[in-house]
Amino acid sequence: MIPVNRIVFAAAMGLLPHLLVRACFAQEPPKPAATPPTNRAEAGGPTLKVVTLKHADAHSVDATLKQLDVPLSSSVTGPQTIVLRGDPPEIQKVIDTLIAAVDVPGVTGKSARSPEVIPVRHYPIKEVGGLVRSVAQRASLAIDETRHTIVVDGTEEERRAIREVLKQIDWPTRSAKVHFFFLRAGIGGTASEKETPLPPDLQPIAKTLVHNGFARLSLIAPIVIGVEEGQRFESKTRLHLGEEAAGHDDLQFSVEGVVRLASGADDAWLTLRGRMVGKYSRIKDAEAETVFELETSVATKLGNYVILAAAPSSTASGDAVALVVRLTAE
Repeated sequence: MIPVNRIVFAAAMGLLPHLLVRACFAQEPPKPAATPPTNRAEAGGPTLKVVTLKHADAHSVDATLKQLDVPLSSSVTGPQTIVLRGDPPEIQKVIDTLIAAVDVPGVTGKSARSPEVIPVRHYPIKEVGGLVRSVAQRASLAIDETRHTIVVDGTEEERRAIREVLKQIDWPTRSAKVHFFFLRAGIGGTASEKETPLPPDLQPIAKTLVHNGFARLSLIAPIVIGVEEGQRFESKTRLHLGEEAAGHDDLQFSVEGVVRLASGADDAWLTLRGRMVGKYSRIKDAEAETVFELETSVATKLGNYVILAAAPSSTASGDAVALVVRLTAE
């Protein structure tokens, strides 16, 4: 607003009309600059993205997206045009992975390619890609870690091969137990000394050891380790045999490995690496000596006993140690 004293002075000078015109214009607020167009449907709303496909049919891609239940909406606007509506990061993720996997050149006839969403329910999704690619090298794959699915664009034969692989590996993780039995024995001896006072379940194993020259078998200690199928386990155990032991009376056993179980069957696989060392605790400053080392993979049945190692614990005394393993599942 113009002060009164300035208006009076202006009137005296003959400038009043010009000053009043300026005052009127000064009171009008400036108009805001034009807002640039945006690709959002509403202020703060989701983004609309038009995707033009090079090879795939838009209806097929739209059906695949709806199978995945992705957090965005899609609609077909042409034979090879699809509109995505959602948050920009999610839209870009879908374009970079899922659409990229299915929008590839195809052929017609029996070898025609088409997309399929295959769920992976149990197997680690980060590890499944390499396995399925080995049986369908020409198929396009997109691994969706969030939804634990694989989008496969390939022929019916390729998609069937991938489903068959998943049938073999995609089962629930089961708990298992690894039973280690340490048997103490002598090497050689008379027939009367070859008694095997062991639990009934270990009798078949005892007969095998006796047949190979082991005698005076006795169970030092059983050790049970609880494991998760497919997960690496490790354990360290110390066995004190007492000073009456003919060989090493202080044994240490370390082992690590993995157990895998077949789905709906008793087949089991054990991969492990182990080492046993022994020393004479009754001898001051005695150094530990390696009794045996092993690195092996065993195919067996749940409940069966398997001899993993049998070796002298002391070449001087003729004492020996045998290691037997048994797998059970819960």
